[in-house]
Amino acid sequence: MIKHCAEAGRFCGTPSGWRRGGRCPRCRTAHNAETGRYRGMTLEQRRTVLDALRAGSRPEAAADGVGLPVARLGAQASRDGELRAALDGYPEEVQQAARVGDYLAALTRTAGDAGLAAYVCGLSDSELEDLRGRPGVAQAEAAVVALLTGAARETSPSWKILLTADRVAQLRELWADRSITVLEIGKTLGASDNTVWQWARQLGLPPRAKPPGARFAESRERLEELLEEGRSVTEMARELGVSDQSVLNWIERIGATRPGRAPRQQPVTEGEAQQAGELGGPRSRPATTLDQAMPRLRELWADGARVRDIAAELGVTPVTVHRWAAKAELPPRRSGRDSADARRRLGELWADPDRSPTSIAEELGISRVTVHKWAQEEGLPPRQAARRADQLDKVAEMWADQERTVRSIAAELGVALPTLRRRVAELGLPPRRARRMPKLEQSEARLRALWADGRGIAEIAEELGVTRETVTMWVLRLGLPTR
Repeated sequence: MIKHCAEAGRFCGTPSGWRRGGRCPRCRTAHNAETGRYRGMTLEQRRTVLDALRAGSRPEAAADGVGLPVARLGAQASRDGELRAALDGYPEEVQQAARVGDYLAALTRTAGDAGLAAYVCGLSDSELEDLRGRPGVAQAEAAVVALLTGAARETSPSWKILLTADRVAQLRELWADRSITVLEIGKTLGASDNTVWQWARQLGLPPRAKPPGARFAESRERLEELLEEGRSVTEMARELGVSDQSVLNWIERIGATRPGRAPRQQPVTEGEAQQAGELGGPRSRPATTLDQAMPRLRELWADGARVRDIAAELGVTPVTVHRWAAKAELPPRRSGRDSADARRRLGELWADPDRSPTSIAEELGISRVTVHKWAQEEGLPPRQAARRADQLDKVAEMWADQERTVRSIAAELGVALPTLRRRVAELGLPPRRARRMPKLEQSEARLRALWADGRGIAEIAEELGVTRETVTMWVLRLGLPTR
């Protein structure tokens, strides 16, 4: 039986849910999948390797193409059926069938949660839909879900509503009709809207925008009751089944006071301030009102005074100054660093192709975002196109040098291997011939002598002029005694 998750909101069953404190099996599975993904191959590296293997490349050449040792492919293939089938030389149809098997197996490990199972397998929404479009896959998926539903019925009698095979088909049909709301779907299936949203996430259905304010309208009455009881924000969030931030947003929307905070004082007009002074009422704000401050605010704003100085003189906060300025439709302020000289200097630095946006930002004392913003406002030409063209010329020149390795070209250009591969494909350059592996026969005698002498793998690799991975592979192939 699945225990209650501390992150019972929309993040449950995702890596974010784990980071937010969720410790249910679904959050743990998502966390383990994310951790394993960072330790192994990236999705882009996996696709590149599969394409290379299907094109007839050897595993060594495919691994070198993504900058990974061939041993890493074997380790990844132990939990990736499609990659295992590709390494073993099976046809592409068998490889794709193995991919389906991985997805169905992930379904059994995630209690039928299609979205989580797809994340575990590294499938995007579009890839999952393509997978379901293959003959027999949708039926197999429904059969696995029905099997898991039957197991849940036997082991968890406390479940009131189960996602049966009939409900799966009915939910898919209703979900595709955008004219039917989630509330109406829930009434048809005899479930709450929250349960419908959870089922949709488990089945990997396409996202649907919730009606604005629907959840707030349903929970407002209960929220007001909890506020009267003096409940904390966390308690109210748990009671209403939403996040703490949603509770805070709702409290602000109804104009209530956050628990533990003093009531918020609204801005007063000059008449209200005068009346409060005559009646001797409490005054938590300065005597300055919007009507009184406006003439002085306009004067200081036109003189270019800093917002902080304006706020100090008027006796209000800088946020209030900005709010009053927006209400008076005063022109937007430029920061102290934003001047004609700074923008002129930006144009000079922007024209220098050797200067990066980071170095320009450091010299002008602004952020990179501001650099790009000013460049766009000043109509400066985009630098990426010129830099990209220069980089493509260098790629073509280095690619022609067969003595240069793919990894060394990427390192000199300062790009990742997948980026270099995209540049090569964009230029239509011919594929690189795989580097011929050193022959074991030429080095076997020397390898055996060095191994018997107790030399380390790194030392042997340097002696023979090969990589450490090659030495490890030779040792395993020769069956040399382990140390």
